[in-house]
Amino acid sequence: MNLLIKYFDTKSEFYSILLIHSKKVMEKSLDVAERMINKGYEIDLKLIEESAFHHDIGLCEINEPKFDLHGKHPYIAHGYQGKLILNKEGFPKHGLVVERHVGMGITKQEIVEENLPLPKRDMVPITWEDKIVCYSDKFYSKNPKYGIDDELSLNVIRERMLDFKYGKANFHKFLEWHKLIT
Repeated sequence: MNLLIKYFDTKSEFYSILLIHSKKVMEKSLDVAERMINKGYEIDLKLIEESAFHHDIGLCEINEPKFDLHGKHPYIAHGYQGKLILNKEGFPKHGLVVERHVGMGITKQEIVEENLPLPKRDMVPITWEDKIVCYSDKFYSKNPKYGIDDELSLNVIRERMLDFKYGKANFHKFLEWHKLIT
């Protein structure tokens, strides 16, 4: 299943970046999932594979001129926009994973307090599939400055996460997952 070809211009530079990023996050997610299965956790590998590959599908609805994206929503909305797309395509379980991958999840309280342009509900990772895709996404950037193919170090992930308002709490959560997974 590759729904990206339906929602993005496959000849665009951004599609090339997105495809590499999606494949890298999918590969990392599958590797993490295999390690978790070996530790005795029950993980849906097909859900991981397909959700990780499509985790950024909602970017087609985002307005981000540097990526030549001209949708009507801000970047922070790409998770829930992805959920809407995947629901429409008949993949509601995948949609939940996609909605919950942004940051380390976004709480209803954060949405309300910060007046974020998002539906007022918790969008935080709940299942292992959610957590694995969310975690794996942090290791790859779509910004060529970091190298599209290169796995980010924990130091770079920390620096990037601490740039955000909720970065300290989010990086703490990331490290908790990292300890459990590795």
